[in-house]
Parts: sequence; C-alpha cells; structure tokens
Amino acid sequence: MNISNYRTFKVFSEYELSHYIREQRNEIQSEINRKSENDILNEDQTDYINYLVEKSTIDPICLYFKEKNTQ
Repeated sequence: MNISNYRTFKVFSEYELSHYIREQRNEIQSEINRKSENDILNEDQTDYINYLVEKSTIDPICLYFKEKNTQ
C-alpha cells in the first residue's frame, strides 16, 4: 500500500518530534473514530491495521557525520 500524503519535516528546526508523534497519534485515533463499528468489523482487520501502521510509521533519523554542511 502506498501512502501518497507522506509528510516530512525538519526534526531539529520546524518543531519537536514529540509534537509530531502526538499529532500522528491523534490523527490515527480520529480516523478510527470516524469509522462506524460496522465499517471496521466488515473490513479486513489485518489490512486495516497494516494501513494504519504504514500511514503512521516514522522513518528513523539517519545522521551523516562525515558529511559537512557549512550553512
């Protein structure tokens, strides 16, 4: 499954990571709460869980210490 609304941000300059994680969690909770119980029960639960996990997964930070930026 490909999520087209993939969001990025600059972890050390835009806002705190904890804020981003909290925002992601709230979005997932809202999405689940918007669905009716019947919709959730009639959907393939594994697919739905995989969709939510893929949508909310945060790629690990990768630091490149050997590359220097003089900005």
